[in-house]
Amino acid sequence: MKIVNFIKKHIFTGILALLPVIGTFWVLSIIYNFFADLNVSFIEDIIGFQIPGIQIIFVIIVLFLIGFIVNTSIGKSIFKYSEVLLSKVPMVRGVYGGIKQLTDTLTSKNEGEDARVVLVQYPRVGLWQLGFVTNEAWSAIQEKSGANLINILMPTSPNPTGGMLILAPKEDIIPLDMSYNEGMKYVVSGGVVTPEDFNKDKQ
Repeated sequence: MKIVNFIKKHIFTGILALLPVIGTFWVLSIIYNFFADLNVSFIEDIIGFQIPGIQIIFVIIVLFLIGFIVNTSIGKSIFKYSEVLLSKVPMVRGVYGGIKQLTDTLTSKNEGEDARVVLVQYPRVGLWQLGFVTNEAWSAIQEKSGANLINILMPTSPNPTGGMLILAPKEDIIPLDMSYNEGMKYVVSGGVVTPEDFNKDKQ
């Protein structure tokens, strides 16, 4: 039994180690394919000679410039303003808002209040689900509901990039003594790998 648990634990550890790499290459492939369809031959016309892999170089330069601009105070203001505009467009705001909140949560390094792992009874009393506190509910929602609601992201297993957002009363939430990373590993493994398994490796 110990051998089975040992093999099982390390298989899921390998999966968890590969997921960020696979996800990164998947996103980069989408970005590259997008730019590869663009005609960037004008660059070669300007410099007067051909460059092998010009699309890849172009993608890297564009990503660098976007990252550089977004990290400046002016860039942050522009980016924030563009988010406000997107949030006002019907249909687009729902999709963008959901993806934005999901990516912010999944890429969060903060294991404090914004990344708390909690238990909540859902979809009915007696059934428990593991979720991640992302923030307090919007003030307008708090006023309309008359309750102190908390935003909880409920990721699906084994693919945590899907899921749903629920708003639960603060008093109905049970905080867990579990880090954000431990919570995600628990979800991705379908509950097979528990925090105790990873704590054993540390001892």
